[in-house]
Amino acid sequence: MPADSTSVAVPRSGCLAMKPTGTTNSAMALPQLKTHCRLDEPSKEVLRQAYDQFRMSVRSYYRVIRIARTIADLAGAEEISKDNILEALQYRPKAEV
Repeated sequence: MPADSTSVAVPRSGCLAMKPTGTTNSAMALPQLKTHCRLDEPSKEVLRQAYDQFRMSVRSYYRVIRIARTIADLAGAEEISKDNILEALQYRPKAEV
């Protein structure tokens, strides 16, 4: 992968993340997160199952949503999809699993 494609993706994701909230996804407060990172029913169900199966904390639950929002931003999607949630779950530290 050429270096310039990476340098384009990072600013693009930051721009999309800051567009609706005025902040990055990682710094989004809970009210902003609930407003700008709404999940459809399949995404909610996958996240509910992961929450129960992995005994996630509430903090981890919202971290997965923030990461999924970033993944969606990098893909140029306006909505967080079930696939974005599944990918975000893969990035959880092994100690948490």
